[in-house]
This record gives sequence, structure tokens and C-alpha cells, in this order.
Amino acid sequence: MAITTPNKETVRRVCLLSGATCCYILVDTGDEYVDVLADIKKEEIKHCVKSLHDWGGMKFRLYSLLDISPDEIKLTNKIKSVGEKIYP
Repeated sequence: MAITTPNKETVRRVCLLSGATCCYILVDTGDEYVDVLADIKKEEIKHCVKSLHDWGGMKFRLYSLLDISPDEIKLTNKIKSVGEKIYP
């Protein structure tokens, strides 16, 4: 369960290094993962999630704005509306 908020600057910088130009974060205390939504290419997601975990010390789920599946539309809209835009 995510009981603390990750360092937003760390998340922002890791996403920036992965090529993101837009990034949202959602910390739901009822979930063990921190959700991140960014415009990162699909092939960069695995590397970015590993970097987020290594630098943030928490579990992350990363969704790409560039490739949203129909199953993820509701979740990505929730991240945009309830979450916090941390970049730009």
C-alpha cells in the first residue's frame, strides 16, 4: 500500500530522461502502486518503470499517453483529473 508520496521531482526527472514532455502522478493510498501517466514511447516504459523503482524506492505503474488501450481510458482519465500534473 502506498502510504507515502514519492519525490515528485525524482519522478519528473526520470520521465524527462525517458523522453516525456508531459507527466501526471496519482498516489492512491488504497493501492500499493503509484500511477504515472506520461507521453513516453511504448518501448521506453519498461526502462522508465525500473528507473522509477530504483530511484523512488516504491512500486510504479506507468501508462503512456501515446498508446492508450480501450481498457485504460477510464484509468488514464482518472489520473489526469484526480492526479497531479508534475511536468511541465
